Amino acid sequence: MRHGLAYGPDALLIATTVKLARSLWIIPVACLASYYHQAERRNAPQGQVVETKARFPLPWFILGFVGLAGLVWLLPALQPLGAELFHWSQRALTVALFLIGVGMVPAMLKQVGWRPLALGVSLWIPTAALSLLALKFWMRVS
Repeated sequence: MRHGLAYGPDALLIATTVKLARSLWIIPVACLASYYHQAERRNAPQGQVVETKARFPLPWFILGFVGLAGLVWLLPALQPLGAELFHWSQRALTVALFLIGVGMVPAMLKQVGWRPLALGVSLWIPTAALSLLALKFWMRVS
């Protein structure tokens, strides 16, 4: 939304509305994905997966998302806390997506130990720093 303000208050209003609409789309998409996943589990061959008792489980993070959005809407004084939670949730999502991308699960991390993780982080930090410096240099040159 910061970018919308660069083009004036009308653009900020439109950018805010679009971002909120996009954020709310997570609710029906997650519900449909959950329903589809449950349908796949019900149609699996006997003994392959364990059935759940719920016919249509709603993902818990959706309830948390809607609950926090409603709470911040009802109590505007909580907006700074909402911004802080948003900041940390972005970081947690980045880590989760990275782990999904490399095919890691918590059990695998526990089995491998902390040394490979430390090696990865120690390689990632200088790579990220060099990339940032290269980008800053490129922005000055062009």
